[in-house]
Amino acid sequence: MKLSQRRSKEFPYGLYKVENVVAVGVALLIFFTGYEIAREAILASERVAIVRPWMLAGVVASALIPLVFSHFQMRAGREANSPALVADAQEYRIHVFSSGLVLAALVAQQLGFRIDRAAALIIVLLVGKMGWELLSDGMRVLLDASLDADTLQRIREVIQAQPAVARLVWVTGRNAGRYRFVEAEVQLRARSLEKAHAVTEAMERAIRQAVPHVDRVLIHAEPLARTEVRYAAPLDDLAGHISEHFGEAPYFGLATVRQSDGEVLSQEVVANPHVSVPKARACYALWSGCGKILGHGQTTLPQ
Repeated sequence: MKLSQRRSKEFPYGLYKVENVVAVGVALLIFFTGYEIAREAILASERVAIVRPWMLAGVVASALIPLVFSHFQMRAGREANSPALVADAQEYRIHVFSSGLVLAALVAQQLGFRIDRAAALIIVLLVGKMGWELLSDGMRVLLDASLDADTLQRIREVIQAQPAVARLVWVTGRNAGRYRFVEAEVQLRARSLEKAHAVTEAMERAIRQAVPHVDRVLIHAEPLARTEVRYAAPLDDLAGHISEHFGEAPYFGLATVRQSDGEVLSQEVVANPHVSVPKARACYALWSGCGKILGHGQTTLPQ
């Protein structure tokens, strides 16, 4: 676990996956344990054990001690999101299974039954299941498989809750040891780099608060793609003759054009309400025209 915290120029993303390598190694040892139990159950010769009460007490103690420690270690491993601790806790539970097998065989022999071989095969199935879960989880991380669906959905919800996000293009993530790496691409309702940077920083903080053990968040921010363009032109009359004077033009012609094929989607002519203003007609007309172009309809200058 201490080794996994190191970083260097050769390993800029850290050695987090060392814990997953350890988990895969423990899974292989668990498979070997299951093989040994199965071999003994199938090939070993029949033996009759003399059962003493102190033997039963010793077997119970040998099962309880690893059981208690495995629960403690499993809780610590899940809190720290440590694959190495979780794998070691799983390995301790193998000792509980094997001790339980011995206890069941001794008690059954006292009662006149021989169940040790059948019980051993049942234990082998449980051991195999535990080893496979460890091996598959470790290999998924080593092969950079995606984060689980629930975690990705939580990240999507956090990103889409940001008011400046117009569209979430994609989001992905992966595990590395106990840590998570998250990447996403979004389209923002932001034209300036400063605002886009502030929005991505807010998203990163929100993701870290919602999802524990996140080491790095990388947000690819793009401006909202425009599919339409609005044009404005000063007009001399309603017939559409272009005026040579922007501020003195009695009308403005507005048109919305689709960028993909250049088709005119809408067009209208609006009156210039500031044509009689003695000074700064161009400023008033510009503000009025921009209000129509942007669609907020504001035709008076702010104070």
